[in-house]
Amino acid sequence: MMFVTRFLCLFFLLAATVHAQVKPWPRGIMDLPGAISAKSPIGGLADHPWENPNVDGLRIRTGWENTETADNVFNWVQIDECLANAAAVGKFIGLGVVSGFDAPAWLLGGVTFTDGSSTLDVATLTSPTAAFVSSDVGKVIASDNYLPGTTIVSVTSSTVVKTSSGATKTSTIKKPAVFSILARKPGGAVFRVLTDSGGVMPVPWDPLFKSKWKEFIVASGARYDNNPQLQYMVMAGFQQTGECYLASASEDIAFFDASAVAAGYEATDLLPAGLVAWEAIVKEMVAQYMTSFKNTPLIITGARPYGGDQQLSGQRAMNDIFDWGISTYPGRFGIMNSQLHVTSTPGYYLNARILDNHLTEPTGIQFLCNS
Repeated sequence: MMFVTRFLCLFFLLAATVHAQVKPWPRGIMDLPGAISAKSPIGGLADHPWENPNVDGLRIRTGWENTETADNVFNWVQIDECLANAAAVGKFIGLGVVSGFDAPAWLLGGVTFTDGSSTLDVATLTSPTAAFVSSDVGKVIASDNYLPGTTIVSVTSSTVVKTSSGATKTSTIKKPAVFSILARKPGGAVFRVLTDSGGVMPVPWDPLFKSKWKEFIVASGARYDNNPQLQYMVMAGFQQTGECYLASASEDIAFFDASAVAAGYEATDLLPAGLVAWEAIVKEMVAQYMTSFKNTPLIITGARPYGGDQQLSGQRAMNDIFDWGISTYPGRFGIMNSQLHVTSTPGYYLNARILDNHLTEPTGIQFLCNS
């Protein structure tokens, strides 16, 4: 018999605590489908286990770029469809919007074109309207047709450039590719192309990034905080995806440390400057979520923000945030571990924090099963 694997999140909440929010803590088994977008919406009730009696809800993931398509121009359609499905079957969703790797091109000084042509495995990009110039060399191309972090390496003509990697798919004039040239406009948020993944990561303490992400939290809270089908939010604004990873490669850690020092943060005896800045930004963003989602349980997905040879300092920073969040927002600061480790033990630092706080905070853990 062939099994199809499906990720599931289990939220185990064993006690009720007096706290400010109106909605109950989420409870039960959550299905984790792939991320939704305008190109990949959630679909109907039959497309996911909405009607499965053993599943209590769905954990929905989407990207900031899909949800705020231009500054203060919002696309809520895909999230609304998920909430409508949940309401139809009397279930709920948890929602996370990725702000790091899915930051919108307009925030990063990107100029977007909709007429790109590419050929699978060929390292060129053609556009009749991009008007490529020599100053585009070295700039990042953001497109589903190229690997993350692909850059322009040379300009062949005003309509053709060579790229640092081959295209991942073919697009033609009839079915053109959408692409953005990041940092083409001045004044965008500062970002880093991460060494180990090629993902484009905005600097979390960049002033423009902070301002625009806080505005997004306010807008999403105004729209969804009172919706009874939304029973928890996964907080973001300080990590690559849903978990609290920032950087692992030594080159990237050095970049964030230098950026933090330039922004006025100083290293301590226990933490490098980048993690001092990271802790400060986490506190800012969590405070904004707490204000904008007064009725909705909030979850932080733990991870070491610095990895590699800085794992210990990364773990220390994460534990600092756990201590701060639990003491500052008792009953409201949820903790989740999304790592799929078969041999993970109760002593592992994320599991230990969940075990220690599952009676007083919303908590969850992710596991893998056959479905």
